[in-house]
Amino acid sequence: MKRWKIAALVILPLFLIMAIILYYPHDTDPSVLIYLQSLETNSSGDITATLAITNQTNQKVGFGYGVQIKVGDSWAHTNGDLRQFQTFLDDDPIIQPHKRRLVSTARPSTSDTWRAVAICWKPHGQSASPGQTFKFYSEEITR
Repeated sequence: MKRWKIAALVILPLFLIMAIILYYPHDTDPSVLIYLQSLETNSSGDITATLAITNQTNQKVGFGYGVQIKVGDSWAHTNGDLRQFQTFLDDDPIIQPHKRRLVSTARPSTSDTWRAVAICWKPHGQSASPGQTFKFYSEEITR
């Protein structure tokens, strides 16, 4: 009888650890990297930013992107309004697992300091919380 108690004390914690490892949800929040890849002057003289957005998860993610300017200590829409944010969607707004997408946008002309933003979500059928989005920011960029 004593052996059964010792065996139960050893085996039960092992089963609990295995259950946690096997059934704990992985990749609950998407992990996305966004950064400025290049700045180019287009044919009309405007400066465009090529942004690289990388899905670092094992699941596909939906994405939108935009830019924000620095206003004081805060970040704002390119029109300077702290309460607004503009997001662009690509023709195919899905990034496959461990893949990178390049998107192009105009560099803000209203501020010397800006950053790129990726808004991501898990596509329909993959998310425990439909409609939940995650924001990822590039480093601060100065002209």
